Amino acid sequence: MGHIVTVMVNGRKVGECVVEASEPGWDRELVSAMREATKEAAVVVLEREDEDLREGKATEWENLGKVKRQVVTLAGKVEIRRRVYRDGEGQRRKPLDEVMGLGPYSHDTAGVEMMGAYLGSAMSYREAAGLMSWMLGERVTCMRIQRAVWKVGRDLNEAEGEERGAVFGHGRGVEGGKVAAGILYGEVDGVYISLQRERKRRVEVRVGILYTGRKKIGVRRYRLENKVSVTEIVDSSEEWQEKLLLRAYRWYDYRTIKQLVLGGDGGAWIRGSLDRFEIEVIYQLSRFHLLRAARRASPGVVPLVRRSFREGIEAVAEELVEYVMKRTGRSRQKLEEFCRYLVRNVDGLVDYRIRLGLKEEEHPGLGAIEGNVDKLVVQRMKGRGRSWRLAGAKAMLALCRHRTALAKLALHLPPPLALTKSRNNPTSQGRRDDVSWLQASVPALHSSAENRTWARYLRSIANAAPAPFHRQLCSPSTS
Repeated sequence: MGHIVTVMVNGRKVGECVVEASEPGWDRELVSAMREATKEAAVVVLEREDEDLREGKATEWENLGKVKRQVVTLAGKVEIRRRVYRDGEGQRRKPLDEVMGLGPYSHDTAGVEMMGAYLGSAMSYREAAGLMSWMLGERVTCMRIQRAVWKVGRDLNEAEGEERGAVFGHGRGVEGGKVAAGILYGEVDGVYISLQRERKRRVEVRVGILYTGRKKIGVRRYRLENKVSVTEIVDSSEEWQEKLLLRAYRWYDYRTIKQLVLGGDGGAWIRGSLDRFEIEVIYQLSRFHLLRAARRASPGVVPLVRRSFREGIEAVAEELVEYVMKRTGRSRQKLEEFCRYLVRNVDGLVDYRIRLGLKEEEHPGLGAIEGNVDKLVVQRMKGRGRSWRLAGAKAMLALCRHRTALAKLALHLPPPLALTKSRNNPTSQGRRDDVSWLQASVPALHSSAENRTWARYLRSIANAAPAPFHRQLCSPSTS
C-alpha cells in the first residue's frame, strides 16, 4: 500500500509523491521528490519575502518590474523573480538580493558558501567540488569552492582583526572565559608553506596551542584538555602575542592562572609568545628539536643530552667538551655549532616539572605541538605541490581555526558560528560530531604505499570519487 506525502507552504501545495516501502529504491524516490518539493518551497519563501520588502521600501523608489535570477540554495538551484527598483540617486536596487547578501555575480546563499568553505578546508578544492555536487544535486566547480573559501575566510579574518583592534587599540572590555587553569601550558612552533604569484616564495605560519593538561585515552595515546589553537600568518611578534592573549582570555578564567609553561624550539619570537600575559613563564626547550639537532651533529651526544634533561648542562659539560675535542674537520664543526645551540637555550634544558618541584606522573610532558602542526597546517596546506596566494593562505588558516563551528553553521546545527569559541568545547567532549568523519585520517593512504592499487581504490572511496567500474552504480542519479 502506497503512502502519499504532501508538502504545503502557507497553504499552497508545492510537492506531492507516492511512496511504497515494498518497492526497491523507495527511499531514493522519496528523497528526490522531497528535494524537488523543497526547491518549490524555497521559491515560495523567497517570493513572499520579496513581497514583504516591497511594503518597506522608500516611497520615492521607482518600480522597474521583476527580473529572473538563479540562486543556489542548500536545497538545490532555484529560479526566482524579484523586483528591481531605481532609488533617488538613480541606482538600481534589488532589496531581496541585498537581504540575502548576494553580490552582482554571486549565486550562492550564505549556507552554500559556508558548506563549500568547510569542505574546502578539509580536502582539495577538486574533491570538495565533487562531494558538494553530489550533496546538492547540482554541478559545483573548483572555482566556486575557492571563492567560498576566500570569502568566508576573509570575513572571519576581518572580524577577528576588528575585535583585536577594539580591545588593544581602544580598550574595549572582553568577557572572560570560565575554564579554570592553575598551570596553563603553551607550545609554539612555525612551519613554512609555499606561495605563488607573490613577492616571496614562502611564508611562515605560526602555530600555537594552549591547554590545561592531558587525559589518557589509550595505550600511549593522550588527548589535550581544554585546548585552544591559534594558526596565523602575522606581520609582527606583537600581533602574534596579542592574538594568543585574546584567545586565552576569552577561553580560560584568567584569575586562576598562576603559572605559564611554554615549550618551543628556542626561536626569539617563540620565547616571547606569552610576554603579554604578564604572568610568570617557565620555558622548556622542545625535546623533538633538541634531539634532532643532536642526532644531526653526532648520535654519540644523544645520551648526554638526555641526561641534561634531569641534571642540567653542568653535569655533562666536561664529557661533552671531551667528546668534541676528539673530533676533527666537518664533524667537529657540526658539534661546535650544536654546543652553541645548547648554550643559547641552556635555561630550557631541565624538565619544567623538576624545576617547579612537581610530580611527573601528575603533570604532562610537552611535545604535543608537532602533532598539532601536522593536523592544523601540514595536512591541508603542504605537500603534493601545493602553493598558495597569500590572501588564500590566510583565509584557509581562518577556516582551519574555526572548522568545527563552521561545520555546525553550514549544516544548520547549533550553536551558531562564534569567533570566540575554541575548536574543542569542554561541554561537548564525549559527544560524537556528525561530521567528524570528514576530518578522519588514514595514515596508510599517505605512506610509501599510497600509489598501490588498493590504496588508490580506498582513497577514491574516501574522497567520494568511485573507481571507474563502480561509477555507474554510485552516480548521484542512481544512488
